[in-house]
Amino acid sequence: MKDETTALLKEEIQNRLGKKITLGRDCTELSNQILKTTRRTVSSTTLKRFFGIVNGSFKPSKYTLETLAIFLGYEDWDTFQKTTKENHDSPADDNTWTTLKKRIQRVTEGSMTSLKLKTKYDPEKFLLR
Repeated sequence: MKDETTALLKEEIQNRLGKKITLGRDCTELSNQILKTTRRTVSSTTLKRFFGIVNGSFKPSKYTLETLAIFLGYEDWDTFQKTTKENHDSPADDNTWTTLKKRIQRVTEGSMTSLKLKTKYDPEKFLLR
């Protein structure tokens, strides 16, 4: 289950960013976004190992997993694992739809953040409709 949970964590991070993490510079950008969002640091080297860009055996620390879960909007790593397990084990119900809506909202917010960063959006110059 842990490998599945870690794979889901990677997938959700890439969904939030709106792109696959395949290059070192992707990890540097992600590291910077994590710092801005969580005020916690995860080095680009750690992220390279986490996403398999750098070969070798790697087991992420509790701090890294915790920080990545917080980056995605979860309270902590345990909450992420619990949510993942509940969604994996339980049939669809109202609570599942609520969780799905929250995930969709996080992905949408992540996409908007990514777009704003890429387009250098300045709220002083441009108004959102």
